[in-house]
Amino acid sequence: MPEEEKEEAPQFHGTPHQVFMKDPYFKRWYPTWIHNGMENYQTIKKDFSKKNCCITSHPRPMNRPAIIIGSGPSLDEAAPLLKDWKHPIFSPTSALFSILRWGRKPDYACAFDSLWSLYEDFKFKKYSWEGTTLITHPNAEPKLLEAWKWNKYYFRRMFQGHEFFELTFPMMFPWIKIGFRFTGCVVNNAVSIASFLGFSPIFLVGVDFGWKDKKNTKSTTWEETKDGWVMQPNIPMSDTRKCIEYRNGTFTHPEYISFKRGLLGIINSEMETDFVNCSNGLVDELAEANIEEVIKNQGYGDYGIDKELQRQKSIEFINIESNKIIGGEDENNTI
Repeated sequence: MPEEEKEEAPQFHGTPHQVFMKDPYFKRWYPTWIHNGMENYQTIKKDFSKKNCCITSHPRPMNRPAIIIGSGPSLDEAAPLLKDWKHPIFSPTSALFSILRWGRKPDYACAFDSLWSLYEDFKFKKYSWEGTTLITHPNAEPKLLEAWKWNKYYFRRMFQGHEFFELTFPMMFPWIKIGFRFTGCVVNNAVSIASFLGFSPIFLVGVDFGWKDKKNTKSTTWEETKDGWVMQPNIPMSDTRKCIEYRNGTFTHPEYISFKRGLLGIINSEMETDFVNCSNGLVDELAEANIEEVIKNQGYGDYGIDKELQRQKSIEFINIESNKIIGGEDENNTI
């Protein structure tokens, strides 16, 4: 049958490109993602010629505990303890040296953003990352993917309803069999991947999405010098960013609230995975535990996880947000 006489193929119905690019965030970053994806093609193809680097080839289910760290200020208290943790640690690039300073390399380094600075974060000229597995995607900084000579796994970031990410990208990188929905930040992405790999329970450490002290808005940054480890100045959150006070006394801003919503969405869709919060910030819907006790017991024990209560609290949070109480300011600048 001639091609033109065949039944018309179903059309893709998603977010039109014109609409997608009206969003200031996507207008800024979409060109970088496309450029990085094109530049990374040969590097990724070469990696797959040596072995299957898709995250789906990672052994699973892992059936053991794991820690996911964020860069919140509560990480400072936990960081010196992590050297005694015998299970995997997932770390964003921004927190690598917060735990390396205390003698612990992360088992997984999660390169989620597409910034050139991610390449600098690893300080390749000074450090070997043998023993650390990089988890990343084709939109990441090309210098990083090219420089990483150790174990590496890939996934695709996915924006539901967008033609490039749902149709074109899978054809460009047929070796990468899975995409994870974009949920705003590296911690959320790490949660999706750790749950996919079958780690449980998963402990959140330094995942504050806020701060108690406006002068201490993130974990301490360290740099190793010839005289030893030196603490870098903690730059306060810019006064130009809208700061609001959450109902549990945590200061935050709307972007972090959207990160929390994304996190709860992931957690409540992964009901086979147990999550425990060891942070001190915005997330108060999960079972909580003291990180010192968690490490002492190596993640095993009864943490009072009540998934139905967790789900109900999450729904309450999302409903409040939908009513424009969360994410906005009331008369007292409190949400």
